[in-house]
Amino acid sequence: MSDQVGKSGRALVIYLVAMLVIMAGSLWLAVADAQTVGRSLVLNWQAPTSCAGGSPITNCPILGYSIQKNINGTWTEVGTTVASVRTFTHSNQPLGTHTYRVVATSDAGPSAPSNEASRTIDVPGTPSGIVITVTVTVTP
Repeated sequence: MSDQVGKSGRALVIYLVAMLVIMAGSLWLAVADAQTVGRSLVLNWQAPTSCAGGSPITNCPILGYSIQKNINGTWTEVGTTVASVRTFTHSNQPLGTHTYRVVATSDAGPSAPSNEASRTIDVPGTPSGIVITVTVTVTP
């Protein structure tokens, strides 16, 4: 975590980086949150290595992925990717806890969802340790 305050009234810039990794069978899901001026959540995952029944993945080719977010207790699709893209950025998210999961899609239907991954976007804590320095110049 890094706080920088520039001179001449430049804005306070806060960088928060965190990684949460969850294993979900053969579908790996990681949520990374990088917060600067805008608040974005970046999801990354690995493709399943086999079909749900254990047969080779070539027997159930993946067409893409459905990215779902839990909104007020309901899983809602917030984006999709093609099979070769295993990352998704959800930009401009409000403060609070955000929970996601990913579902692989194929001609035969959707996979079971990955485990849920959650991340909280919060404001920084209260600054402390403020010091005021007074300089007095005496001219003869």
